[in-house]
Amino acid sequence: MSSPDSLVHVLDDARLVARTELRRRRRTLGENDRMLVVWAFGALFGLVFVLVFLGGAYSFGTMVGTEGFADALPIARSIVLGVCGYVVFITGVRTVQNQNALDAPAGILTATSPAAAAVGLLLADYAVVAGIAVLPLVVAGLLFALGAGTPVSVVVAPVVLLAALALGVVLGFVLGLVIKTVISRSAVIARLKTVLSIALFLAYLAVLWSGGLDSVFGQAFAVVQRTPLGWITDLALFGTPDPAIGVVRPAVAAVTLVVAVPLLTWVVVRLDRGLWYRDSVQPGHGGGSILGGRSSATSNTSESGSAETTALSVPTAETDVLATGVSDRLFGERVSRPTLRVAQKSWRRAYRAPMKLQYAVVPVFFLVDPIRRSVESGTVAPVLPAAVAIYGAWATGASFTLNPLGDEGAVLPVTLTTPVSGEQVLSGLMLAGLVVGAPVTAVVATGLGILSPLDVVGSVAVGLLGVVLCVGACAVGAGVGTAYPKFERTRISRSRKAVVPSLSAFLVYSLALLAVSLPGLVMGVPVVAAWAGDTVGASPSVVTLGGLVVTVVLAAAAGRVATRSAGETIGEFRF
Repeated sequence: MSSPDSLVHVLDDARLVARTELRRRRRTLGENDRMLVVWAFGALFGLVFVLVFLGGAYSFGTMVGTEGFADALPIARSIVLGVCGYVVFITGVRTVQNQNALDAPAGILTATSPAAAAVGLLLADYAVVAGIAVLPLVVAGLLFALGAGTPVSVVVAPVVLLAALALGVVLGFVLGLVIKTVISRSAVIARLKTVLSIALFLAYLAVLWSGGLDSVFGQAFAVVQRTPLGWITDLALFGTPDPAIGVVRPAVAAVTLVVAVPLLTWVVVRLDRGLWYRDSVQPGHGGGSILGGRSSATSNTSESGSAETTALSVPTAETDVLATGVSDRLFGERVSRPTLRVAQKSWRRAYRAPMKLQYAVVPVFFLVDPIRRSVESGTVAPVLPAAVAIYGAWATGASFTLNPLGDEGAVLPVTLTTPVSGEQVLSGLMLAGLVVGAPVTAVVATGLGILSPLDVVGSVAVGLLGVVLCVGACAVGAGVGTAYPKFERTRISRSRKAVVPSLSAFLVYSLALLAVSLPGLVMGVPVVAAWAGDTVGASPSVVTLGGLVVTVVLAAAAGRVATRSAGETIGEFRF
């Protein structure tokens, strides 16, 4: 890229790579009806923001030359920084998840230089961002110019803000590639990336639920506003006849954009080159059918066309200790060997491909409101222990038992031709979920109950309810999952697909679990328990225990029917 001719050649190839990537993304989006629905809802909510942004641009323009303009300028800087920060965050996440990766790296890197490929990816991602933002920015610049009476803003404001978005895209790429580079170079981090991801997610939820997110962002914006990045807004308003703009801040912001975008692009090229041409550390290999043999670590999540080989791979050190060593000592003499091996297979798969289970985390956002209210009031909300119990049970059942047939993928024929019975397979899947989910659910629900206005009996009842629901959820999930199997893989990132439960299975499973848990949940509410106790002449504690007993009976009955049906379906399954 040193000579002008080579630079022109690189840019020509980069434009070709960008057009190819955009064409592939458009084709992928057109083939995924669910993503089209998500984009439609995103556009609907985005339209509201755009309308507010346009109205604010005109109002801000009318303040030029008044005292209100100087007061509103920090707000404008915060909005611009917020949008650019959102672009950085989304681009960084997509880069870490390989959604901003080459679709066919071997072919592209053979046909062109790594610099052209890296710049092409940047252009493709920026084309998407700029394509969404260009019309609102042009209209906003026009409205601001009308309000302020400065025709120059019609051109200057959109151009500068589009350049700011380019900086956000490049910075997001850099941050994402740095994270990927660290993971690919450090065996320790690569081995613990699942644990670290969970810890970061829990830390984010803790900040979100504690109400500290606004404070963190507020302090961050206050600091960044005093740097050249915060003066990009001043550059976009350059030419506005107001002394609050000045000349120094716009000039420094212009130099920052001119220097930072090319410099960070060079960093992206270097980081991409290192990731493409250097081998990453390999902390372990995995795969997985229910029984013996070897398999690829990405048999269920890779998008490549390689066939999934059979059976369970030789355990690696870090997963063997947890999935085999400890579990053999705890359950080796308590459950049958085939059942235990099924559970161990499930734990290994979850450790090696945790993104496949990301759907189990989605309902946790329903807990945001009761947790927020609990933090604000200083007392655990009475509804929170029961909500945690039902969510813990839902996640426990959904993690391993909601798609028993589809989870086997290409090794399903091997699984079905082994002497292991259908009920042993289901027992192993249930064990995999219950060993982790039931204790955690019980401890958290009981602890929150003790900290809430519930009495001791109510707190223990909520904890027991969580355990009962976990068992019932696993059994019901197995029955529903075999009745509504899903074998097709769904894209979960740019470079990965995985078999996840069907939408019908999610819906039926959730409704069935809610129906089973309803008596225990309702009678666990102090007001309802007191009213029912007065009606039947019993104490609230007795009513609470009665609701729990009804839930236990329903869970046992539904679970028995579901597991028997699921076992017969697996045993008699035909392709």
